[in-house]
Amino acid sequence: FFLLAAVCYGDESSVTVLADADFDAKISSGVWFVKFYAPWCGHCVNLAPTWEKLGAELKGKVNVAKVDCTVNQDIKDRMEVAAYPTLKIIVDGQSYAYTAGGRDLESLVKFAEGGYKEGTPQKIAPAPSDMDKLIQKVMRTDFMGDVLHIVMIRKLAFGVCMGLSFLVGVVLTKCCCSGSSQKKKQKKV
Repeated sequence: FFLLAAVCYGDESSVTVLADADFDAKISSGVWFVKFYAPWCGHCVNLAPTWEKLGAELKGKVNVAKVDCTVNQDIKDRMEVAAYPTLKIIVDGQSYAYTAGGRDLESLVKFAEGGYKEGTPQKIAPAPSDMDKLIQKVMRTDFMGDVLHIVMIRKLAFGVCMGLSFLVGVVLTKCCCSGSSQKKKQKKV
């Protein structure tokens, strides 16, 4: 039954799914019309059938793709996605934001087939280094939330920690510097 269903209905899509791992390699050649979306976004869900039709309509002319920004944070950040869905043409290392208005098939085809050239191109940010990824990961976790929690909610604990840190610093300074002060006094004598 499942084989029959797969043959009859097929799940072959003309829309390419892009991810952090293959984004740069795939967009390096050709023209790409990319939808940056979130699965929970109602506007994204409403656009999905039209986006599939767009992929079929432009097959062989323009690559139509989608990126789930809830999973692919690096791409979301690089492409400066602030709202869903965000639609952009990507060509030759530059992107053109879709601002033409309508989300109907005809408007999208017109933009993809050259209408984007009337827009202002933006250079695509390079892929983040491993250090940048580590920093972003730390910033996305609750680490900063934990620090703010300690500072704002646990002021007494924060004060004690800061006081102890200061005290340890003073003691270490005294120990380390007092030895050099005694040597200087001995040299003078």
